[in-house]
Amino acid sequence: MTAITAPVSGCLLGSAENVTITITNFGTATQTSIPVAYRVNGGAWVNETWTGSLGPGGSTGYTFTTTADLSAAGTYVIDARTNLPGDGNAGNDQTSKTVVKPATKMI
Repeated sequence: MTAITAPVSGCLLGSAENVTITITNFGTATQTSIPVAYRVNGGAWVNETWTGSLGPGGSTGYTFTTTADLSAAGTYVIDARTNLPGDGNAGNDQTSKTVVKPATKMI
């Protein structure tokens, strides 16, 4: 798991934001059907599976089918992880990103 590329901070965040991650294979074997998950502000994990084939050194993007509700003004910490069985280096399996929706004022 190398990055969370979406959502990004801004005043237009809504109730159905796509969460997109980058998965990188740092190992020496091709991987398929990689379990991935994300959560917002320490809440329940949303678990899905990336299906495909990812060779050694390869990277791919994945957009979760379950969206995140970021409609209220505030700061959101999004954690994303993978839990690949037999992974010999779990240190690179999780990443976090802070996304901010500023409060808007009517003038």
